[in-house]
Amino acid sequence: MLLPTFLLSSAYSMLGALLSSLSPPGAAAGRRCGWSSLCSTAPSSCDPCSTTTPPYAGATPKFRVDDPAALEGRRLDDAVEILRKLRRPPTVNGGGFVVTDQDQRAVFSVDGCGIIGASGQLIVRDGDGNAILFIHKKGGIVQALSVSNWWRGYLTDYGEPSKLVFSLQDPKPVLCMKGDVQVTLEPKGRNRHWDYEVTGSFVQRSCAIKNRAGHVAAQIGVKGMLAGRDFYQVVVQPGYDQAFVVGVIAILDNIHGESTRC
Repeated sequence: MLLPTFLLSSAYSMLGALLSSLSPPGAAAGRRCGWSSLCSTAPSSCDPCSTTTPPYAGATPKFRVDDPAALEGRRLDDAVEILRKLRRPPTVNGGGFVVTDQDQRAVFSVDGCGIIGASGQLIVRDGDGNAILFIHKKGGIVQALSVSNWWRGYLTDYGEPSKLVFSLQDPKPVLCMKGDVQVTLEPKGRNRHWDYEVTGSFVQRSCAIKNRAGHVAAQIGVKGMLAGRDFYQVVVQPGYDQAFVVGVIAILDNIHGESTRC
């Protein structure tokens, strides 16, 4: 199931053309294919690798919640993506981390409290440094009394939070037992309490993000690599939004007191 795709008016088309004409030569060509390309048309006609129409503020990424095989021909990516997470130099506590592709190019970065200046807040940026997701942890008395910690992820518009796209529930330990982290895409569907869950151990770098059908959207591990807290790989399956995956990993990183937490 995809998030609703909005029909754009001719004014938006003109705006897209104007932004395209104002883009510096080669800027669009340097953008990354995949879920970080915010397509403005239906998935069947949107080329995620297109270099003719750059992403623009207000576009909606296509988060996937069903079996990728069920929408053959409508995938965001045609190949498995292997991303690598690398902690920033520890000059700033809580500085966040950088995500690279197989060619060691930075494709995402995450700002933690050491850069933002506030705890419980995260910013996911694309390879060009543009903010694409703003994430924050709910606070207050109600949250303190809740059995779970809640996080909210928002699309950004000109660097400001604009639209809620997912919520993450982190159950608090009860009698030394802790439930799985669950993620719900917004808006919530009827009779649907969650869309993804995180299984396994993030701390041990052996976990997966799975949809309701049990299909793996992304796998976190260190196979064939030097194990460590600062360096591991994330295998993202075809059809799943990489920015969403990085956003979930950023929250897990913060929950476990790693590179995004002061």
